[in-house]
Amino acid sequence: MARLPTSVRTYWPHLLLVVSFGMAGLVALQAHEARKAQAATAREALQDYASFVSWSFAQHAASELEDAFWEVLEPMNHGEALHVSREIPPAENLAHHLEWDSAGCYCHVPAYLPRAFFSFR
Repeated sequence: MARLPTSVRTYWPHLLLVVSFGMAGLVALQAHEARKAQAATAREALQDYASFVSWSFAQHAASELEDAFWEVLEPMNHGEALHVSREIPPAENLAHHLEWDSAGCYCHVPAYLPRAFFSFR
């Protein structure tokens, strides 16, 4: 069997080395693009989650505030002459429409118990 010339014998290993470096470069580029895509997906998911959480918090806060305001302002509609009286009760009488706790604190107890209850004496 005839031997190949030296230039041809060294040509194939060099070609194989160049092709393998090229493939390694392509794999590294693909990994870099995949990492960027994953980071973008994570960023979008976090932004969507934050948007949902802020919307949910706003809904709950609005509901809590509505309940608290309704309890304080309800006596204006439910004083004497239910829903027909044009007179607004004085502000100092509004607290007296709340239920009285004679067993515990001897004070007016709101039906709606917020985390912080502010009252005036």
